[in-house]
Amino acid sequence: MSKETEETAVEWSLRTWQERHDKGYFPTSIQHHDWYVYPSPPKWFAEYAAPTPDDVVCEIGAGYGEWMIPIAPTVTEICGFDIAPNLVSMAAAKFAEHGADNARMCMGDGTSIPFARESFSLVYSISVFQHIPREMVHGYIRETDRVLRPGGRAVLHFRNADNVGPYPTPAADIQAGHTGDFSCGWTADQVAEAGRAVWSEFRVVDIGLH
Repeated sequence: MSKETEETAVEWSLRTWQERHDKGYFPTSIQHHDWYVYPSPPKWFAEYAAPTPDDVVCEIGAGYGEWMIPIAPTVTEICGFDIAPNLVSMAAAKFAEHGADNARMCMGDGTSIPFARESFSLVYSISVFQHIPREMVHGYIRETDRVLRPGGRAVLHFRNADNVGPYPTPAADIQAGHTGDFSCGWTADQVAEAGRAVWSEFRVVDIGLH
C-alpha cells in the first residue's frame, strides 16, 4: 500500500499544502502572482459580514493577508492565520507596506484556530473550505463557535457543488493519487447541515461567483 493510500484526508491535506507553500506556491500561482493584494473585499462580504469599526475580526486560512488588508481599515483589529512560515512573514511585510497597523498574522496547525475562546466579534473565510477535506471544515466550524464572542457572527464561504471543478464525492475524502487542486464542492443542504450542527440560526445564501 502506498503512502498516499495510508494517509487520512486530514493528513493528506496538511502535507500537500505545506509542501506547496514550501515550494513557493502562492507567488507563482496566477491569482496571487507577485503576492497580489486585493483592493477591496468581495461585495458579498460587505453585505453579509457588515464589518463595523468596533469589530475584532479573524480570517481562517488568511494566506499572506491579501483579503485582510482591504478589510483592516473598516475594523478595530483583524487577525489571521495559515500553516506556512513564508505566509506569516510575507503577511507582516504586506501589512507594513499597506499601513495595516491593526492587522496581525500567526501560524496555525491546519486543524484549529490559534486564538483564545470568545476573542472575536466576526470570523470569516474566503475560498478556503473548498481546498480542504470536509472533516477539517466541520472542525473549523466548531472552532469558529469557540472563538466567537456572544452575539458574534460568522461568514463562511463554500464553493457550490454545481460549479465546474474536479469535486470529490463524500466517499472520496481520502485523496489517494490526487493531482491538481483539491476542490471540494458543497451542496446547499450539506452546508446547512454542517452549520446547523453548531448554530441553530445558521443560514445559507447563494452569492454566485465573487
